[in-house]
Amino acid sequence: PTFGMDNDDDTSSAPKRKKLTQAHQLVGATWDVEARHYFQQDSSSVTATSHSAKHNLLVVGFSTGLFGLYELPSVSNVHTLSISNQYIRTVSINNTGEWLAFGCP
Repeated sequence: PTFGMDNDDDTSSAPKRKKLTQAHQLVGATWDVEARHYFQQDSSSVTATSHSAKHNLLVVGFSTGLFGLYELPSVSNVHTLSISNQYIRTVSINNTGEWLAFGCP
């Protein structure tokens, strides 16, 4: 997606604004912390995450091989499961929100 007021009609005399990608908008933005949520996973750290804005889901992979599925914006734990004895390197949610994919070394 692009941001900005673009006018594709070449006959207009109004000045055109440069198209900015979402990444460019985020770099120049001001960020604030609204709330903090803790996963309460002793002796482990977050190693991978995936977010589905369409389904309000957050999947978090931990260094202990555990993953958690959370509902947003409340960060309610839907499910937690250990799938490996090694850390989870990658996490992905498919476009329907029905499947999760994990990558472990």
